[in-house]
Amino acid sequence: MQRQAFSYIEAVISVVILSSAVISGLGVFGSYIKGINTTEEITRAQSLASELLAEIVSKPFEDTVASEGSFGLEAGETERIDFDDVDDYDTWIERPPQNLNGVIMDGSVGYTRSVRITNMDVATMSIVTTNGSSSVKKIEVSVYKNSKIRASLIAIRTRNGSTN
Repeated sequence: MQRQAFSYIEAVISVVILSSAVISGLGVFGSYIKGINTTEEITRAQSLASELLAEIVSKPFEDTVASEGSFGLEAGETERIDFDDVDDYDTWIERPPQNLNGVIMDGSVGYTRSVRITNMDVATMSIVTTNGSSSVKKIEVSVYKNSKIRASLIAIRTRNGSTN
């Protein structure tokens, strides 16, 4: 006489095999979702960095009122809206990112933007230690999401106004 139904043991084994396959699939799906989130974070971070970098390079190379060779904030420049030349942005950090009027940008909660401006030697393109003494400035804008770097953009600004 032949059996035509699964035994209890066969059914249990089938459930175990099927469960293992489902669990493996969920792990892959979870990795996929995490990858999508990371890609979205990087895309948003690049956008935030690009916007701020464009703002900085649109400013004059140096303050027209301050003496040549000055570097950093001048008197009365306490808010970003007051920044009137490239090096005013040096060591600027904002979390979360805001527009020029101080309004938090959509989708920027959890992000941090930071800026570093350094003077460069024209001949060697190495960092000059004396602030304000160079005709070339390196502008670096970095964006972090939950303390992890997600984007970093660099531009070179020269005294005659060109950027690279």
